[in-house]
Amino acid sequence: STFFYARAEASLPVVDRLLIICPQSAFQVWEEEYELITGQDSTKKIRRISLKDLERGLLPSFASQYEILLINYEKLRNLRILEALKRLLTNTNFFVILDESHKVKGYDTKSGEGVRKLAPLAKRRMILTGTPMPNFHLGLWNQFNFLFPDSNILGSYTSYSHQIESKPFQQAVIEKLYPAYTRVTEKQLDLPEPLPPVYIPCTMTEFQTKIYETIAWDVVTG
Repeated sequence: STFFYARAEASLPVVDRLLIICPQSAFQVWEEEYELITGQDSTKKIRRISLKDLERGLLPSFASQYEILLINYEKLRNLRILEALKRLLTNTNFFVILDESHKVKGYDTKSGEGVRKLAPLAKRRMILTGTPMPNFHLGLWNQFNFLFPDSNILGSYTSYSHQIESKPFQQAVIEKLYPAYTRVTEKQLDLPEPLPPVYIPCTMTEFQTKIYETIAWDVVTG
């Protein structure tokens, strides 16, 4: 919806297409959400980028054929794919979203390096994650460097990594980043109350019972 709004608003920076980089398991969710929002068949509007597309030389044509492109983080390790994406972003106004952006928290990883190279070529950028700091504050640098590749809001990675163990520096980082993110709360989601658990008795087979009793006896006597 943010992409659709940005495109319709047509204010600078203008965007025409959306590239989503995410785990492969999230592809179907994005396709289903597209159909829920637009009522259109996602197969005609969304393309999952594959290695076969690269081998057939199809990537340059995707910007004119599809509204949204999906690619998983692992493919960014392929230099040919990365170069093809860079050319695509150079020639078309793309909004780029990192879904589960903590997947590229590592500065020295191929995927982390890949998104840093793509960031300056995107007209607009967004990161989505429920766990931005799985390894504490160090993982924030690569994610926010993607968001703001030109402003360097957290300083150089070397300087940041040397200071981030300091509690005062951590607090300064949080205060600096606070205006740059939004969080959907549980109350805003308006989720229904969870249903009580339903217990279904499931009798073990004779063979399963023997395995269970053997293990249970070992635990008791061990």
